[in-house]
Amino acid sequence: MSDDSDYINLSESLQDYLKIILDLISEKHVARIKEIAQRKSVSMPSVTEAMQRLSQEGYVKYSVREFIELTEKGKKAANYFANRNIFLNKFLRDILNLHGESVNKEACALEHHLNDQTLEKFILLYQFLASCPKRDAHLIDNFKKCLKAAEGLVPDDPVCQSCFIKETFPHYHKDRKTIHTLLSEMRPGQKGRIIMLGPDIQARRDIIGKGLLPGIEITMERISDNDSPVLVSSAGYSFEIEPSQARLIEIAIENSFENETVKSEKVSSENMSRSHASTNHVVPLSILSSGQKFRIFKVRAVSEIRRRLVDMGFVKGEEGSVIREALLRDPIEIEIKGTMVSLRRSEARLIYIEIIE
Repeated sequence: MSDDSDYINLSESLQDYLKIILDLISEKHVARIKEIAQRKSVSMPSVTEAMQRLSQEGYVKYSVREFIELTEKGKKAANYFANRNIFLNKFLRDILNLHGESVNKEACALEHHLNDQTLEKFILLYQFLASCPKRDAHLIDNFKKCLKAAEGLVPDDPVCQSCFIKETFPHYHKDRKTIHTLLSEMRPGQKGRIIMLGPDIQARRDIIGKGLLPGIEITMERISDNDSPVLVSSAGYSFEIEPSQARLIEIAIENSFENETVKSEKVSSENMSRSHASTNHVVPLSILSSGQKFRIFKVRAVSEIRRRLVDMGFVKGEEGSVIREALLRDPIEIEIKGTMVSLRRSEARLIYIEIIE
């Protein structure tokens, strides 16, 4: 796993203190000894002793009668523990159908006792159960088979490629309420929810080590420029992610062209072709992978770029397919009107299409 998870060696009690401090700062902008004691149901002297220990380890800034502040190390650790708890809460509720106040206690107990390798298997199980279209009597057997493939213990199996090990990434679906894309394709200010990690084993484990797990809400703060890290935020904390890893994180984004953070134009259902609206949704051409087919819906480019794209055959209603991608997924080779053309992904983002399944 990533070195980011080294602080998991903190005691359960100190991990809880960090999460409480993070919650208080998020809610009230400050954290006080009295409020921490109330949240944890302990005495104020006990909190003072814990803050001194966390200060000595470099997780908080603390002086008597002053507010407690998280250091950079403390923010990273607190977010890591908090995000583990959010995911486990979601797993227990969504997959095991547990309800009530006891769920959070169960999630906390799991959070403290699951090692990184076991947590990873929980994440893979969640993705399998939430996304696999082959849920039937052989579900558990299929999961075990796919789990071995995800760990690189057996060759990829075709049955797993539509679950959490796929030749094409991201996973396309029928839900018109969201658009599935890659974190690497998000725009600054755009918000989304992590859906899936994979399929590279080490990259997935590094991402998990940062606390970026399925179900976590993120905001794109800075896109990659000349292979610089992508910067995203979650619950007020920023994470740097290598471009190669950003291409392995699937994101669900609200399918709304009115969303100000997406900065896209409005596309209403009455403007879509009735014959296609019932089965397809509009997405940027840039998110497609090799072998996928599409139908042009709209070209959002202007001036010279628009004229060039139209001359190449990118006009409304025209159909085409993605033939192949370069080693770093840019540029992509497209077949349209019987002709092969090469597009940068920055250009492909300006072309909105309907996926032909």
